[in-house]
Parts: sequence; structure tokens; C-alpha cells
Amino acid sequence: MKVTQVRKPYPKIQHGGAKYIERERTKTHEMVDQQAKEMLDLWRQARYQQRDYDVDETTSSCSSTGVPSSYPTTPPPPMPPSCSKRHIYTDTSVFTQIDQLAVSVASQEMQTFTELVRSLTAGAQLYIVGLLNPMSLLRGIKYGTESYHVLFKRLCSYAGLHCDVIKGFSKSAGYQPGIPFPDNRFRNTWNAAFLDGSWRFVQCNWGARHLVNAKDLGVKNGDRRSIEDKNEIEGDANLRYEYDDHYFMTDPEEMIYEFFPDDAQWQLLPRPITLKQFEQLPFVRSLFFRFGLHFTDPRLQAILKADRSGAVGISLSMGPESTKNLIFHYYLRFFDGTENSETLQNGCSLKRYVMQSMNTKNDVVLFRIICEHLCHVMVPLPECASGEWGPYKATRLFGLIPITHEDPIINCGQYCDIRFRMLRPLNEFVANLHRNGVDSKRLQRCVQCSVYENEILISLEFPDEGQYGLELYTRDSNQKTLNGKQLFTHCCKYLINSRVQ
Repeated sequence: MKVTQVRKPYPKIQHGGAKYIERERTKTHEMVDQQAKEMLDLWRQARYQQRDYDVDETTSSCSSTGVPSSYPTTPPPPMPPSCSKRHIYTDTSVFTQIDQLAVSVASQEMQTFTELVRSLTAGAQLYIVGLLNPMSLLRGIKYGTESYHVLFKRLCSYAGLHCDVIKGFSKSAGYQPGIPFPDNRFRNTWNAAFLDGSWRFVQCNWGARHLVNAKDLGVKNGDRRSIEDKNEIEGDANLRYEYDDHYFMTDPEEMIYEFFPDDAQWQLLPRPITLKQFEQLPFVRSLFFRFGLHFTDPRLQAILKADRSGAVGISLSMGPESTKNLIFHYYLRFFDGTENSETLQNGCSLKRYVMQSMNTKNDVVLFRIICEHLCHVMVPLPECASGEWGPYKATRLFGLIPITHEDPIINCGQYCDIRFRMLRPLNEFVANLHRNGVDSKRLQRCVQCSVYENEILISLEFPDEGQYGLELYTRDSNQKTLNGKQLFTHCCKYLINSRVQ
């Protein structure tokens, strides 16, 4: 008879719900605070013993070496950082060596926690090795009695770094632009670590993972909650683990768009704002800052009021690289959040009431738009392909430079000629004309495309006055073929208002 010994699993923690978890978190937080103080005291003694190896005290706190001249023995008071994050590093490749080591170790099967730590810290200079209890720490994370932010503070203390856990409000999953924070909904926690002579924000959760689709979580207007850690989500299917560098050493003027601390000092801003001002800030995400976007009007608020015609304008500015490489998309829906909130009762999509364009003169955001009344009924734009209006999509993607019309809206008479210059050869062009209530096939005879050397001419003759949508397609010889055929690709579109005499 063969006897197999079965390893007993760790006993599952039985608790009384949210109150138990909060009580255990408080106890853990107090314990970590005490341990962090003890660990930092040991680090202070070790630094004193190793003072001959310290960096020269004249080194600038934001020097090219990235090493502060001296690390304070006690946590400095909260204050704005001495320099922005981009003055320290702009390319995450500086962490490549460390990342590759972690990935390599993660692919191996370690028998003990000690073996794992030794593999990760091989070659590192160690001053102190304290007594750790890793299994209780990790089990606390699993069962929600310890948060990632408390864990991060503990790890900072092991590295001899001052770290604080900050509590406050965040514009997290389920939040809608302009909504007030009257109670404990959208409560969140994040960290501030003293790095390179300044306090720097770190959001462990948001920097390591994000929700694939917040809509799928069923977060309704009446059930908004912060996704603090994964035991608050049914399983792990809605989480995608992906590093977002925006939430590491985030600059205060960017952090304040998403996080509002209970203690105003931890805004780390020269002029702290109020909770009401925080609610009024536009609802932006990390991609907004990653691509260097800015609001043309710095006073822009999350809730926009339409004019008497129902119109409202939103303008973003960006650098030249973003202008070349970014393509924008938009969504417009009713605020009630129903399933059919993106379409009208007649089936017309609300997207046809949006005019998106780019220009080179001045120029991942959510807004709430209030339209109290209309003086006249607005008609939808002609039904064209989704996306931006104007010629700059053709310039970015196909090297077509507009010669005659740079703006997305054209006002003309019965006839109109539009010219482009080609920076590279393209095979063929097709132009389609659209108008509400008219079959597009009937309008095909009203538009012609001609190519003269490196110039393209689009000639239009409008049968009636009104509003038209013009779309331009081309075949690019560099693109892949489908069953041996070169496909047409959408270049750009114009909105044309024609007045026939």
C-alpha cells in the first residue's frame, strides 16, 4: 500500500466582513509604522558606520548621478519637489537591467522565500538583513488585511527610505466627471516616498495593473467604489497586469487630477486646492500625460455648459511629435448611462453630432456636458467614417499636404476644387460624397479625382445647396494585400457647406 503525504493548506481566514478587514488593516498599519521606524533607525546607524562611502555632500539633489548628497534621518515635512520627474529620467529603459533580473528569477521555481531573495539581490551591497515574516505578509495581501501601499512602505523601510501612506479620494473606476465626494465612496490610498531629495508620489495598484473595462464590472451611478485591491473584484479576470510609469514618481501637478489627499500638505503643490476644485478638474487618465497633452484653456472644468445652439468646444494642445503620431477617437452619450445612451430614438448615433479636427496652429479625457435648452433643432453631420475631420490625418499617414484647404470645414459655391501634394507615390484615389437624406450613389457623378505628377485634384459640383461630407480614399503600395488585391484606405474627410446660386 502506497501512502502519500498531503501538505495541508493554510487555514482560510474567517472574518466578519468589511469591519474585520478594516480593523486588521489598521492593526497592520500600526505594526508596519513601528517596524519601519526600527528599520530606519538601523539604517541610520549603518549609514553612520559607512560614512566614508557616502556621496560628497556637495552633490546636487537632482544631479546626473541620481544619488542625494545625504539622506535625512527623520522624514522631512511635505513640500513640492525640487525638480520634475522628467529632469531625473524620461526613458524607462534605465530600469532594464533590474527588470530583466526580476523576469528571469520569476521564470524559475524557487523552493523557499530565502532562495528567492538571494536570487533577486545577488551582487547587491547589503548593510542590514533583518528578520522577515514573508508568508504572513503575503497572506495578508491575499485576504485583504494588508494593502499594497502598506507593503510598499515596509519595503521602503528595508531599503532605508522614508515613506508615508496617504489616504484620500480618487477618481477611480465608476467615477463620472463633476460628481461630488459626499461620503466614503471612491476612497483610496497611495504612497509618498522621499527620493533624490524630494517627496515623490507612487501609486502601486494603478502603476502595476488596470481594469480591462470598467463598464463590465457593473459599476453604476448608485454603486461607485474604489478598486483598492483585487479581493474587491470577483476574481482576477478584469485585471490586466501592465506597468504604467506615470504612477511612479508622479509630479504633483499631474497627480492632483486623479488623487486628493485628506491632508492638504500632501498635495505637494505650492498652492493647494480645495475638494470642490478637485471635483471640477477635468477627468483625465495617465495616457493624457504620457503623450504630453495639455488643455488649451487651463481653466477648463469637468462640466461644460453648451451655448443656446447646443454647441460646446473642447481644445487640446500637444507637441509636434504627438501631432504626428497620435490619432484621436471620441464617444458621446447621454449621462443617464442606459444601454442605448449613444443613439437617439430615431437610431441616429450621437457621434454624428461631433466635429473632431486637428490643426497645427494651436493645437484621454472625459467631460460632462449640460445643455439646458435649444433655440433650434440641430441636424446630424453627414454619415462618414468615424474619426477626425480635416486633412491632417492624410498628412500624418500618407504624406498628403493640403495645398488649397487646411481647415476641416469648407464654405463654397456650386463648384469647389481641393488640391493635395504627394510626398510619396500613391496608386489610386477615390472620393465619396455624402449628404443627409440623399443616396450617396447619386452623388458619385458630382465628384472626380485626377492626378497630375505629384498633385491630386478633387473637383466637386454640387447639385443643391446644403451640407456635404467628402471622404478621400487611396491605395498604398506599401500596405499588405488581401487575396492579392490592394485595399483602399481612408485618408481624410471634409465638411462642406455649399451655396448654389
